[in-house]
Amino acid sequence: MNPTVFSSVLDLLRENADLQALLGGPYVYRAHGVQPAHIPSVTLLENNESSKLRAGYNIHRNRDNSPTLQVDIWIDTNQEDPPCTGEDADLIAEQIDEILFAPGAVTGTYGWTRNSSTTQNDSDIGGIHIARRYSFAYVVNDS
Repeated sequence: MNPTVFSSVLDLLRENADLQALLGGPYVYRAHGVQPAHIPSVTLLENNESSKLRAGYNIHRNRDNSPTLQVDIWIDTNQEDPPCTGEDADLIAEQIDEILFAPGAVTGTYGWTRNSSTTQNDSDIGGIHIARRYSFAYVVNDS
């Protein structure tokens, strides 16, 4: 994924006041390893990407890239302060949908959809892990 696009998504989520309020701070990170460094948090991971040449590519050098972005929500259900329940995790997931699906939210991207969502009780973190995958597209010029 284009680093500028990834950074734009990361910054958009990290700077959203409503999401910060639900998480208790700006705990949105690029994923490193299997588990997050901080819980509660949201981590982003580039999952895969395909590219399709546009008609007239030999002249205009434009292609459409279609990445899949994995967004993981991590909640510790063993703590007393929110977010600490499955309902809290669901509210965070809904807020992320609202942010990403807002028209023009991530400049230069289009066609945002959620491909999948799973909720797991994760014994490794003592809490809930929601994994969502989103697909979208953006144009790349290979000039």
